[in-house]
Amino acid sequence: MPQSEFHRVVARAHMAVGQASNYFSTSEFEALSMGVPMAALGSRLPRPDDGTVPPVMEGSVSAVVEQIVEAMADPLRMSVDLGGAAWARPRYDAGAYVRRLATLYTAVAS
Repeated sequence: MPQSEFHRVVARAHMAVGQASNYFSTSEFEALSMGVPMAALGSRLPRPDDGTVPPVMEGSVSAVVEQIVEAMADPLRMSVDLGGAAWARPRYDAGAYVRRLATLYTAVAS
């Protein structure tokens, strides 16, 4: 599906399920940035820059299922409680990377 349609689908979601690996990709960070509660099996690796991990419902299969059931009772509250959007937006905003890359390019070109 086109990316714009994907964004419309995710924006209407009450819950997202991320990949069961110790890292996420763009689609998970897009869902987090939209404030969609995210669940994923296992645990995530900490970011190398600040040591934080995505604030998602995680753990064993039974733990994640229990958290999903709780989240579906009040997805908006779970979104606020997890704070995914507040965590993801400052870390994955393209503007921050443009500034960082410009600094690196300037240093390399000097």
